[in-house]
Amino acid sequence: ELADEFEHPRWKQMGEKASAAGHGGGDFFVLEDFVLAVQGERDNPIDVYDAVTWSSIIWLSEQSIRTKQAVAAPDYRLAEVAAPVEVRA
Repeated sequence: ELADEFEHPRWKQMGEKASAAGHGGGDFFVLEDFVLAVQGERDNPIDVYDAVTWSSIIWLSEQSIRTKQAVAAPDYRLAEVAAPVEVRA
């Protein structure tokens, strides 16, 4: 089976426990990484730039729906990014 060859070592080690935690196990590893980072045992793999990029999909999608056009996601790591998206309530 391909999983034996390509599955991530963390899934091999903790997959059953992670799957029991819900959402297919994905949340388990995100929360474990966060806790270990807070405890100083590991760098947090999700930085502020990842978080804001993932969160911006809501507003970018709203703009795309409203304008009926594709909207590029800004690279928040750059000093200058595209103009802010206007969100209507």
